[in-house]
Amino acid sequence: MGRAACGPVQGERRQGVRGRAKRQGLQKDLRALAANIRADAEGRYDSAEPGWRSGVEWALLWIENTASHLTEGRPGAGAGGRGQGVSPE
Repeated sequence: MGRAACGPVQGERRQGVRGRAKRQGLQKDLRALAANIRADAEGRYDSAEPGWRSGVEWALLWIENTASHLTEGRPGAGAGGRGQGVSPE
């Protein structure tokens, strides 16, 4: 009987741990993506058209902000793009 009462709580706890692990994995992947973009773009800034560098920097900022919000636990923050506070201008 005690086990049945603990079942839903343990299930929620497991689900929370899995969700946290998924967010941390996604966060790691997003940060790796930003690092790869940054490395690929570094040698191209000098020959790029005007505005290209600012576009790359904005994209990197958005990716990094999204990654950091994944583990903050704030409602509306994360992969959905809400709560970012970043604009392209």
